[in-house]
Amino acid sequence: MLTDKLNLENISVIIPVKDNLSSLKNIINAIKGQSLKPLEIVIVDSSSNEDIEQFIINSFHSIHVHYEKRKKAYPGKARNIGYKFSKGKI
Repeated sequence: MLTDKLNLENISVIIPVKDNLSSLKNIINAIKGQSLKPLEIVIVDSSSNEDIEQFIINSFHSIHVHYEKRKKAYPGKARNIGYKFSKGKI
């Protein structure tokens, strides 16, 4: 099985976000619902007008989250920023 070969504890999930809290909530709920949890979630916020940071503070207790807010961090750039902060092997 794939899970036998792949240790999810070595995986960092990088999520670029900009003003889409409802989609972020769906993504986070999907990650929380997994039986194997990733090492961390790295969220790179491209200057959202919505209160993404407060949602993160209130939502995470069992998964490590790194939150980074940047100006004009479009999806590709946001993923690269998230990669720099990630600790996972994948």
